[in-house]
Amino acid sequence: MRGITILILSVSVFGSALGLVVTRQESRVLGTQLYSLQSEKRLLKQEWSQLLFQQSTLASRSRVEELARHSIGMITPLTTTVVHTK
Repeated sequence: MRGITILILSVSVFGSALGLVVTRQESRVLGTQLYSLQSEKRLLKQEWSQLLFQQSTLASRSRVEELARHSIGMITPLTTTVVHTK
């Protein structure tokens, strides 16, 4: 009876030790993945900020007006040609 108890306790201790090793390895792998994803997140945030800046630059009123004047020849109409309707 005592031998069975010792065997059960030995198997339990070995199982716990094995579980600890597996859990630590999983923890290391997940930590590495987390670091990698955080780095990717930082890069994507930086790229998003650059794209927002580029969009605001391209959509600025002065740029649109310049493109309209030079690319397609638009001009500001004379005051006499503007028609106001109510």
